[in-house]
Amino acid sequence: MSGELTKIVNRKCQDCDKQVSILCNESCQVVSVRCPDCFQTFRINTIEIDRLLAYLDKKGWIEIPVERTVIKMRAPHPQISVFIPTKRDLIDYARAIEIVLNTIATYYEKSIDDVLSEVLEEKIK
Repeated sequence: MSGELTKIVNRKCQDCDKQVSILCNESCQVVSVRCPDCFQTFRINTIEIDRLLAYLDKKGWIEIPVERTVIKMRAPHPQISVFIPTKRDLIDYARAIEIVLNTIATYYEKSIDDVLSEVLEEKIK
């Protein structure tokens, strides 16, 4: 290993207080600290519904009309559907989006991290 990484900084996760070690160089500025679980939840909470819908639309998923505060999307092969909440203020919003992402990941045989990254990088029309 080169001499660039010279410092280990120990901090607590700002969401759950777990101890987190950060390896960085001398100029490392710690702006935000989250453990891997909390970081994933943080990333899930940043998903814009329009971005998730654009991702699924590009993959061939079809919206199925329902009279609720959700959007139902069916996969190109109709054996599977997901229900996407349309309101961020729902108490279980992050959990519902996590379930959607896990379902998509399972459908495409990918990790949830891969799908999460793809959705966050999706261009909105």
